[in-house]
Amino acid sequence: MTALATTPAQPLSPISTPSSPNIARMLVPLDGMHSPGCAKAVDRSLSKLPGVTPVTNYAAGLLMLTFDRTQCPLPTIVTRLDKLGYRARFERAQLLDLPPEWAATREEEDQTLWSVGGAIALLRREPSLAIVLGGGVLLLAGWLVGTLGDSWGPARWVLLGMSAVCTSHETFFEAARTLRRFRLDVDLMMFAAAIGAASLGKGEEGALLLFLFGLGSVGEHIALGRARSAIDQLSAHAPQTAERLLPDGRTVTVPIGQIAPGDLLLVKPFSRIAADAVVHEGSSAVDQAMVTGESVPVTKEVGDTLFAGTMNTGGKLIIQATRVAGESTMARIQRAIEEAQTRRSSVQMLTEKVEAFYVPLVFVATAALIFLPPWLGSMARGVAFYRAMAFLTAASPCALAIGTPASMLCAIAAAARGGVLLKGGEALERLARLKAMAFDKTGTLTTGKLKVTDVIPAAGFTEAELLRVTSAIEQGSTHPLSDAVMHHIKEKGITPALATNVHQVAGQGIVGEVEGHNVSVGKGKLVAEDPTLAPALKRLGDDGRSLIGVVIDSRPAGLLALSDEPRPSTVGLKQKLAQAGVEHTYMLSGDHQGAVEAMARRCEIMHAEGQLLPEQKLKRLSEIRAERGPVGMVGDGVNDGPALAAADLGFAMGGSGSDVAIETADVVLMGGDLARIPWIITLARHARVVIAQNLVIALGTICIVAPLAALGHTPLGVAVLLHEGSTIVVVLSSLRLLKHHQ
Repeated sequence: MTALATTPAQPLSPISTPSSPNIARMLVPLDGMHSPGCAKAVDRSLSKLPGVTPVTNYAAGLLMLTFDRTQCPLPTIVTRLDKLGYRARFERAQLLDLPPEWAATREEEDQTLWSVGGAIALLRREPSLAIVLGGGVLLLAGWLVGTLGDSWGPARWVLLGMSAVCTSHETFFEAARTLRRFRLDVDLMMFAAAIGAASLGKGEEGALLLFLFGLGSVGEHIALGRARSAIDQLSAHAPQTAERLLPDGRTVTVPIGQIAPGDLLLVKPFSRIAADAVVHEGSSAVDQAMVTGESVPVTKEVGDTLFAGTMNTGGKLIIQATRVAGESTMARIQRAIEEAQTRRSSVQMLTEKVEAFYVPLVFVATAALIFLPPWLGSMARGVAFYRAMAFLTAASPCALAIGTPASMLCAIAAAARGGVLLKGGEALERLARLKAMAFDKTGTLTTGKLKVTDVIPAAGFTEAELLRVTSAIEQGSTHPLSDAVMHHIKEKGITPALATNVHQVAGQGIVGEVEGHNVSVGKGKLVAEDPTLAPALKRLGDDGRSLIGVVIDSRPAGLLALSDEPRPSTVGLKQKLAQAGVEHTYMLSGDHQGAVEAMARRCEIMHAEGQLLPEQKLKRLSEIRAERGPVGMVGDGVNDGPALAAADLGFAMGGSGSDVAIETADVVLMGGDLARIPWIITLARHARVVIAQNLVIALGTICIVAPLAALGHTPLGVAVLLHEGSTIVVVLSSLRLLKHHQ
């Protein structure tokens, strides 16, 4: 294999964008490789991730990583490497153009070794699979020995017995526990069928049943483990230690449990953020995909919020912790998902109720098939027993029992990976039935931050003069309008003038003296008499803007208009909701009607209703439900809690929402991205289709194969294959939900 002789001497930027801002190319030192096969294992595993092209050089101990951040965020790659047992030194990552000799190393790899290495790795991770496969080898040996003649009978039965022990090493104990509790379940049904086959001299068929049942159980465990790992990745990204900054500038490494709100922490490039925090110093791009589902890193500056477990992909940051580790956003998500997995959907509860009386019914029917035909003289006892065992196998409801919970688990996992927290299977079911959506305004459809949109000076004044004088009066105020004005002049690079004798005057707003002039800053009506400003005053007022009028020496000087801007994710939201099957949209807000109607036009919301008290929102939701059908409500504030609880499905804005809204809601949008709503509705409807398909497969197999087996048209071996095959099919069908991307 070609070794990389040297690495670049000068540190370079860790990320390059060769063809797109979403494409990252990195050279990463990789610790833990002990043979060329390790490099092959890394490449093979990472290549399975969407948009990832890895090339690992064992001799150099380096990983050349090219990946599309929109398809596979960096934390996902880190998690995959961690699971493989290798440590990627991202703090030493460097930019490197891909040389031809580096790429050529892939062509020299032995694909056979790849396959062997991959199989060995799987068996190491899943020892139960190795034991079951060993039982399969013993089954084959027993069958071959049986073909040698009757003299080899004892050896045949010993091998088949050993096979049965290996293939049922886990399921046997569960069946025994069930029997001790005087209960009947699927495991017990399988052992009854296997013992019955063996009693008829059909040892190979009985052992085959146990082998396929054991193999199916292990495969089911591995497959569902993929769904669970998608959820476990959330907690896996939370670091265990942090670098706390001391007053003298030194840092000390401490466990995250010792972090207290207010502590200053140092976050190096390509390190994970240890606690929910705000940026205290520095600026960097942070990959939040594991929390919010955002595919592209978000630039964070002083004052911006950070989530524990997200990754700093740019420069050094000093952050200030806002929560203890146990109350971080990541920890709350993990607890909520764990709780969600315990909440059963109505379909799941129905299948469990059916299974409770169905399994005893199958045993009764099996007993009837064993004893009735011989008693009636229509069938030999051995034939009746064989048919009954085939019926028992075919009628086992394994696929029926696993189909719905597997689909729910995969859907919840897919939602979590997409930045949406679903609180249980019932929420998923109700999502699929939504016909209308209602939204709060401020902080939900809007950013919740006022912004200066228009600066209109009167005749004889310039825009710069108007802003300079206005900011002189406003800079001492803590009102949100004042904050917006000060932010605007900072962006414009304007230095406020010096104001004196600033005080509040009823009917005028804030007044003061600026460079010898008397200045009043207040509501827009202060300049209503100016003929040049009156038309703009009316137009902007009708558009729902907040207005500031400025008067200098009793002369109208100008008008400032401010607005709470819509979230970028509102663009095209109406069309996306319609495509997801939600045709009707409403805005229910406590703001005045003019502002609500103006924002509804900008966000393309069909119905706008303002000046609503919390109890009035509840009434409107009931009316919408009666008129349109199931309705969802999206909100972020404390006052939205009752409406979120009253709606058929409540959505909370996780990034900026209050704790009350997040706790009350059934669905939490962790990044506050409204575009996730039509996506999650589509996922829910896809999950409903998959569940229906799984039920059809499970019930179809039972309803067709079981009667045929009872009539003698389905041999026991075929019944075994169809039964276990249907179970594997429904699990694989459920795993399709993990591939649901926006």
